[in-house]
Amino acid sequence: MEQALSMDRTTGGDLQTEGLCLLSLDGGGVRGLSALYILQGLMTRVNKPRKARGEPAVKPFEVFDLIGGTSTGGLIAIMLGRLEMDVDECIETYKCLLETIFKSKSLIPVTIKGKTKARFDSNILRQSIEDIIRKHIDTGRDPATELLNNGQVKDCKVFVCATRHEAANRTPARLRSYEATRLGVGDRATISGAALATSAATTFFDPVTIGTRTYADGAFGANNPVEEVLAEAKDIWSPKKG
Repeated sequence: MEQALSMDRTTGGDLQTEGLCLLSLDGGGVRGLSALYILQGLMTRVNKPRKARGEPAVKPFEVFDLIGGTSTGGLIAIMLGRLEMDVDECIETYKCLLETIFKSKSLIPVTIKGKTKARFDSNILRQSIEDIIRKHIDTGRDPATELLNNGQVKDCKVFVCATRHEAANRTPARLRSYEATRLGVGDRATISGAALATSAATTFFDPVTIGTRTYADGAFGANNPVEEVLAEAKDIWSPKKG
């Protein structure tokens, strides 16, 4: 992984020999902390020799070429890759987010018989996500309109999986932080919109509309998005060989 920090990225080669660092993050609520603790240990090992040489520690966005996530894993992918948090900050932010959301449980009627079941307040989730974004963008910018793909070319590419609510086959859609014209023009999602779309489990949160499409929790089609991450990497760095 140390080697990956100094390698140039090209396209057209064999994915197995490109020397890429890929990170896939599952959905699963509080289980997202498990992935973060594993990543914390990994980053400690990466930074140990750097510290011994007197070099500054690197963050995940400086190590991984592509980060993909689903549901809460998508939230983490955005925090690590798009908002460029280190793992420690991401863990604390994630804990606070979970605590805030779980406190927002309310009873909402969902059946014609008048029965109710627990759901969580989508507005509180949106506000919490926008508060997180506000801390990591330039002062004066609106966190509600900050785009996931803001036009800047960065080494670390991020995407989250979401499910098109109206699609019968529930094929996962990928909301990206980068241009992928060859893969088809996607909806221009805001950071908050993408975060909400990937985590909008229909039994807990309302679906999210981005552009002309409505999205729900990416876990429907790709709760473990490792195949999505591999497919995306092949499309980006090895389009001819696949």
